[in-house]
Amino acid sequence: FKAAGRAVAKCAHANPVRVLSTMLEQLETIDNLIPFAVDACRYLSPLSLDVLTYCLLDRLMLDRPKTKSGGQNLSKWLLSLATLTGSLYRKYASAEIGGVLRYVESALSEGSRAELEVLKNLVTTVGGVVSVTDISAEQLNGQAGGPVLRAASAMAETAGTSAARRAANRFLETLCGTRGGVAADRVNRAFPLLLLVGRQTDDV
Repeated sequence: FKAAGRAVAKCAHANPVRVLSTMLEQLETIDNLIPFAVDACRYLSPLSLDVLTYCLLDRLMLDRPKTKSGGQNLSKWLLSLATLTGSLYRKYASAEIGGVLRYVESALSEGSRAELEVLKNLVTTVGGVVSVTDISAEQLNGQAGGPVLRAASAMAETAGTSAARRAANRFLETLCGTRGGVAADRVNRAFPLLLLVGRQTDDV
């Protein structure tokens, strides 16, 4: 897979939008390749990583059904892109995540609930917070301890690695508006997102 990753990076260096858009289009239907695709992105240049974020947002904003015909379950393409989003920004803390948060906030403010899946993957995968529906037996036992143990057991089992901590810190700083090169970009999105999520819950 290293050779394939280098080949993708080489092609993306010349024409990143076309190459990365095609890659995302394939991952929407072949989601079992997401871990390998994320790992292959280690050979991308910083510019190509920024282009990948652009292409990801472009795919998310396409005018197509976000739920299946019954209207109850999310479409496969959205689930795949949400999984990719969480995995990508967890592995590459230097990638720009602010645009994705702005997209989720905008979609929720327009009444769309499907983007909650993207936010869920960011919180659980990048932030390291485990959903109560996916908690392991060890984490459940940890909830019987003191405040420190309960807080530690609420984090993902892999959240203790240095890469995971960097990604989680970057996510928190971007979410709270304490990180950004330009003052105008440092916007606290945590509170608006919290209100929007609460409004979606009230509407259900």
